[in-house]
Amino acid sequence: MLNKNIKFSFVKKYLSGEAHFGFWNIVQKCMGAMNGFFILTTLTVYQYGVFQLLLALYGMFSDMGSLGVGVVNNDISRDIASGDEARAKRLFKEYFITRLILGVILFSIFFFGSSIFFGHYYVGFIKEIRIIAFLFLTDFAFTTINSLLTIRLEFAIVAARSSIYKITQLVILSFSFYIGSGVSIRVVLISMICASIASSLFLLHPFLRAYGKWTHVKEFSGIFVLAKVFRTYGKWDILRYVVSRLGARVQPWLIKIFISTEAVAIYSVSNSILGVFKDAIPAKTLQSLIPLRLDDKTAQRMFTYGVKYATLLSFVLMMGGYLVVPPVIYVFFPKYIESLPYLFVMLLSLPLWGAGLVTGIYLIALRQQKFMFIHNITRSTVSAIVYAITLPLIGVWGAVFERIFTPIYLTIIYYFYMERYSPGIRFDMKTLVTFNNEDRGFLKNIWRELYKMTINKIQRIFGVGYIK
Repeated sequence: MLNKNIKFSFVKKYLSGEAHFGFWNIVQKCMGAMNGFFILTTLTVYQYGVFQLLLALYGMFSDMGSLGVGVVNNDISRDIASGDEARAKRLFKEYFITRLILGVILFSIFFFGSSIFFGHYYVGFIKEIRIIAFLFLTDFAFTTINSLLTIRLEFAIVAARSSIYKITQLVILSFSFYIGSGVSIRVVLISMICASIASSLFLLHPFLRAYGKWTHVKEFSGIFVLAKVFRTYGKWDILRYVVSRLGARVQPWLIKIFISTEAVAIYSVSNSILGVFKDAIPAKTLQSLIPLRLDDKTAQRMFTYGVKYATLLSFVLMMGGYLVVPPVIYVFFPKYIESLPYLFVMLLSLPLWGAGLVTGIYLIALRQQKFMFIHNITRSTVSAIVYAITLPLIGVWGAVFERIFTPIYLTIIYYFYMERYSPGIRFDMKTLVTFNNEDRGFLKNIWRELYKMTINKIQRIFGVGYIK
């Protein structure tokens, strides 16, 4: 049952949230490009490969601190939507404590046990591992704060955080580049830690304000709510998360083993650029908004248009990638020209990835975690086989082939699952492949709301009235 206190226009909240994310995403990307300039031009191709391997190693363990984050946030949102704030509060507190314990354990392992577990590497590597240990604490603080603010639909504040992160990192890298001893792997890692601390402090006050909404909420009488979630449908989300993340984290090490450290750097540049275009797809608010509107009669329509326009926008971004990226690489990062052919092929995956992104968000919101787990473990198994066969034979092209194969496989499986088992939402192929009066009305509505938001923003700046 929908909570009557949760009243908002889905389109307005979506556009407002994505507008904030879009603006701050541009700021973040500009800052990130400058950070990338310092990192890519200063580090050798080999050093950048080592840096990516360190990040992959950190990622393998940091993912443990985010196990179940999708299903927990989804449940909290659904509890809020149904008016069960007491259960939402209890679930958040239990998950907060669990993540805190995991963060401290991982910090201790990496900081105090680095010489034991990584003693066969050179001394500098061990020192860099110890620096990474602090990221487990700083990122724990951020992910906890970010989760609640996102659930409370504080998209403007959450969107600004990434820019604070990049600006802080840029200040440190610039100082080291122009005044200090230069940019090294260690300096980059320290800049990441300082940026994480600064951006988390930026979100602290809004977080306390958001949590304050639960101040007078009576504590939920049940105990171990989190355990119950994880024992039921939540376990599938955890397993899905582990399997899907593990493949991405292991991939750089497989490239190193089968090819070289330099190949890790070349592929990482291509993959990072692809990630920039993926990040431009406006879907950051959907995971918080969709659970609040699953009982709405327009849920099917929202899904259909979400898939349709995410696919179209992804195609536009793909074409933009072919035009914009080559000149940038040739002018600013000539030692990574070798990455361009790989990127050109990888960009072909964008349209299907956009469609799969929206579909996956809906399936998680509909609590189809068991299917998502089975799907992910199958995909990861097939991907591992592809890596094992293709990397020794065709080098980096093997990883590129996997990047194309995965979204094709994902889209096909999503389609047949939703057609056969229909968890409440289905692919409306007729609407997806046609453009009619309803599309015109939909786009006019989007344009009208964007126009109102823009004018109201300008009027607010100059202290005049609002358009209703």
